[in-house]
Amino acid sequence: MTIRIKFLLATSMMLFALQLQAGLLNSPPPALAGGASQVAYRLGPIYFSPNLYDTVVTCTNHDAVRVAVGLELFDERDAPAGSAFATDVAPEGIVTFATSNTPGKENLIVLLNVPPLEHGKGRIVATTAKLSCAAYHRIHSADGTIDEQALGFIKRISNPPRN
Repeated sequence: MTIRIKFLLATSMMLFALQLQAGLLNSPPPALAGGASQVAYRLGPIYFSPNLYDTVVTCTNHDAVRVAVGLELFDERDAPAGSAFATDVAPEGIVTFATSNTPGKENLIVLLNVPPLEHGKGRIVATTAKLSCAAYHRIHSADGTIDEQALGFIKRISNPPRN
């Protein structure tokens, strides 16, 4: 093999390895509001297609202090597909994340520029473990009706941050 082929092969392998490390399970949770966060929940599958499928996630802060909460989405190949964060959720406060506008929801944060997701994944990150969340898919029918289907969760998949 020539040096050029060896270099291209080594570069390709490094890029592939970096992509494997950047996914839902392997990437560290982001710093929120200037502090460490943890993965509170993992959820999936996430479906999103404009005007056809939406995903809505609602979380309540059960901690005695204000916290930061975020939703991160990943596509079918485990690449980041969008995120949104609320940096000041009051005790017993509620925040709702959605892949498109959901009428009638208070404290709604709409994730922008999310690509269509056929079988994506998501995780909820927060600066507290004292969080309860629920999620559902909104399926829009041609006749204008909307069907809602609950979304499954896996609770607390990472350890709380150490001080």
